[in-house]
Amino acid sequence: MANQENRTVEIVNQKLLFESGTEVVGVAGKTAYILQSQTSDEVHYNQSLHEGSGLSRQYAEKALQVECGVKNKDNEQSYKIQVHHGNYTVNADRGAVLIKGKSICLEAEDITLKAKSTITIGNKNRTTDQINLNARKIQVSRNNGNLGDWMKISDKYKGFASSFVSNSLGNIGASALGGTSLSSLAKAAATAYGGPVAGMAAGELLGGGGGDFSLGGLAKTAATAYGGPVAGAAAEAAVNEYTS
Repeated sequence: MANQENRTVEIVNQKLLFESGTEVVGVAGKTAYILQSQTSDEVHYNQSLHEGSGLSRQYAEKALQVECGVKNKDNEQSYKIQVHHGNYTVNADRGAVLIKGKSICLEAEDITLKAKSTITIGNKNRTTDQINLNARKIQVSRNNGNLGDWMKISDKYKGFASSFVSNSLGNIGASALGGTSLSSLAKAAATAYGGPVAGMAAGELLGGGGGDFSLGGLAKTAATAYGGPVAGAAAEAAVNEYTS
């Protein structure tokens, strides 16, 4: 039988007791002190300090609410948690971790966001005004989705990479744009005086295609001139979808 000579128990009433110096070893270890309380319907609460591990523990069978700062000013610090060594851990294994404030700042040497399914930035109804990415280097890697297409790093875009030529205006058409055919000369002249869009249109007309001057076709021609065939196809599809 455990030695209970140093044990002190003060029973305030049927719903509250203090205990100190018990030799009984519980789940958290031997208790230096414990305050225990329960409601009429047997909802339990306790706080304790344990020998050996030095664990200080609060246990609440239902909600635990902390309120502070009622008499503070808005610019004063009202609630602070300081971890001097080790990790600060928050677990909600069967629920969500919800943080809300006028502004939220996460500051660290490294920050990692991980998710098994989806990471969403911004409101789903697209009411977020702006997203800023500020860094010396921004690395993007992808397998699917349209971000790589717009940034010209997707496998689909890389397949066309060898067919592009570059000048001061960026990627303009395919590498076969050179030559001395009538359409090539017309295109070169129109480009010189009217820009790459005019050049594309002139080359298309004199090349025998007759040109596509529908709204979708014009959008494709303009986007292709400045962004290449992938951008042109995307622009044409978008315009046709919204004008159909």
